Amino acid sequence: MTSRILIGSSAVILLYLGSLHLAYTLLTHKFSPTEGQLETSMKQVAPRISGEMTMWKGWMGFNVSHSMGLLLFGLIYGYMVV
Repeated sequence: MTSRILIGSSAVILLYLGSLHLAYTLLTHKFSPTEGQLETSMKQVAPRISGEMTMWKGWMGFNVSHSMGLLLFGLIYGYMVV
């Protein structure tokens, strides 16, 4: 019984942090640089991998993918409790 409580509480924590990180990434400017010129430069500069991608898209994709990873682990742990 104790293990179910601990796994369930860890699942809730991961789901909360993953959803908070995703909301901060997509809905706010909390992960934007404080200097507007840097954000403009990131939106214009492309890495050598692809000309279609920008550093800003890579930064946003990195944050979204890590949020989704936290949500996935939270869902897996939540499923284990059920």
